[in-house]
Amino acid sequence: MQAVALLGMDDTVTLEVKQLSMGGCLLSSDDLFDTSRLNNLTFKVQGISINAVANPIYCTIRESKVFWGVSFAKLSPIASYYLKKFINKQLELFGELKGPLLSTENR
Repeated sequence: MQAVALLGMDDTVTLEVKQLSMGGCLLSSDDLFDTSRLNNLTFKVQGISINAVANPIYCTIRESKVFWGVSFAKLSPIASYYLKKFINKQLELFGELKGPLLSTENR
C-alpha cells in the first residue's frame, strides 16, 4: 500500500506502508527526508482516502531502505471508521496485518 506524505506546503514524497494500526504505521522508502516537515499522510483503504496528521516517532536505516514509525495525531471519525473496518477484515481473513497484505490492491 502506498502513502503520500505532505512535506511543507506543496512538496510530497511517496512511501510504502509496511505495517498499519489504528494508532499509526511503519513506512519505508529508498530516500531519507526531513521528517520535521511531515504534515499530513494520505493512503487508500478499500478505495477510501485516509488522511492523517502524522507525528514521526523514529527513523532507522537498514541496508538501502529507510524506515519511519509514525503515530496518527488526528484522524477524522469517518477515516477512523474505514481504517478500523479495513484492519478488522484483514485480521479476520489473514490473522495479521503487515507486509504483502498491504498490497496496492487493498484486497
